[in-house]
Amino acid sequence: MEKAALLGAEFSVPVLLSAGGTPAGLDRLFDGGMLEEAGPNRARFRDPGRLVGVAGSIPWSRKRRWHSELARACAALRQAPSGIAHHHLAAHEFESARPQLIRAAEKACMQHRFRQALRLIRQALDIWPANVEPDDRLRILREMARCAMNCRENPVARLAWEEILEMASDAERLVEAHRQLAALNLTEKSLDEAGRHLQIAATLAGNSLVASEAARCWLAYADYLANRLLVRKACEAEVEIVECFHKGAVCLTALARAFMM
Repeated sequence: MEKAALLGAEFSVPVLLSAGGTPAGLDRLFDGGMLEEAGPNRARFRDPGRLVGVAGSIPWSRKRRWHSELARACAALRQAPSGIAHHHLAAHEFESARPQLIRAAEKACMQHRFRQALRLIRQALDIWPANVEPDDRLRILREMARCAMNCRENPVARLAWEEILEMASDAERLVEAHRQLAALNLTEKSLDEAGRHLQIAATLAGNSLVASEAARCWLAYADYLANRLLVRKACEAEVEIVECFHKGAVCLTALARAFMM
């Protein structure tokens, strides 16, 4: 009865049986009018209020144990990752919950359910120590930023790129973070801050990335300066673009392509 209540108002009968429920126990619940069939291999509580009462009366330690067993049963029967994560979270099994949350978020993102994906990613990050699997965390932060932008949640996207900026150690990621933060600041009309990020991105790219990428970053900064009528600084940035060419690491075709991207 307690495990059934923790599965919710409607649940999978095979999951309950896999988690230790018995056919005899189910018979008692159906015969007593507590449950009714809700479809093939599914059951539901006739009175959802009774469900809440039962779930609320379970001692915390036992509830945590039941959720742990339900999580394993859900995983064994290949239930939805979000449902598996729910039970792992309730059991305080955070390391097991995190990959399930990420799987659920990636699936939602592929289906363009960006708000749901964003919610799942934020749940995963809330239980993810920053020093654990940092490369995977950086990848998920990028997904968080992408989902946030698709939801027009610019402050959330900013948080993601700011954390990437703090965590990243390679120039490519740092340049990307600065450019994305510049774009967000331009959207929000924070022009001075946008210029700062564009300048840092161009300098980093010039020092560490291939010439075509450096040229593209310097071009973005020069365009920003020209739009603000900062002609002298724009000319200085253009000198850096030409310098990228003179380094001999990029041909005219690649440089032209960088300007058009």
